[in-house]
Amino acid sequence: MAIELKNIFKSFDTADSFSVTVLDRINIVFESNSSIAIFGASGSGKSTLLQIIGLLARPDEGSVMISGKNYCKDSIDEDEVAHVRSKTIGFIYQNHSLLPEFTALENVMLPQLILGVSRKYAKEYAMHLLNQFNLKDRANFFPSQLSGGQKQRVAISRAFANSPEIIIADEPTGSLDENNANIAIEFLASEARNRKITLIIATHNMKITTIVDTALKLQNGKLSTYKIGDI
Repeated sequence: MAIELKNIFKSFDTADSFSVTVLDRINIVFESNSSIAIFGASGSGKSTLLQIIGLLARPDEGSVMISGKNYCKDSIDEDEVAHVRSKTIGFIYQNHSLLPEFTALENVMLPQLILGVSRKYAKEYAMHLLNQFNLKDRANFFPSQLSGGQKQRVAISRAFANSPEIIIADEPTGSLDENNANIAIEFLASEARNRKITLIIATHNMKITTIVDTALKLQNGKLSTYKIGDI
């Protein structure tokens, strides 16, 4: 599922009424089944860019084209946007965002249940995903009973739950130690490649430069090819 950003512009007003440009006329195509890492200093707009790509936010101007359809048009039906977001895009966040009152298994089941999948199938597939991420023996543990690395692997499993065509990951290893961060990154990139998923990941983890197809830098609102030592 190819994603094309056309003339994406986004700014924010500060408390003292100044306008700060975060994304400045970005034009880029993310090809289907590709993996892309986006680097940038804190506050450079990486999260804003990912939210726009993932249809969680709208740009001030420009278009987000997914498989040739513009999901930023004023006339687009919000229910359709929500369905596309739920069905075709998986999200992974820095702090894992697991629901504390649900077990690991239930957290991975939830996206499927929201889309109307039967509880029996949702449970079977969630267990299959947890097993792939070496978490089968933690299926009935609550997030408070899991280590940081385990929680993030549950979050990664959850992102795969609806068999998305796109996964968007925002600093998914930012709260992990180096060893667990590298394990999670390798899991994520490998599974995305095996499942032919388009992976877009914002990260400071340099290891990912060796396992993605493209590395980009976001600076001064512009995207450019990332070079080692840029940041």
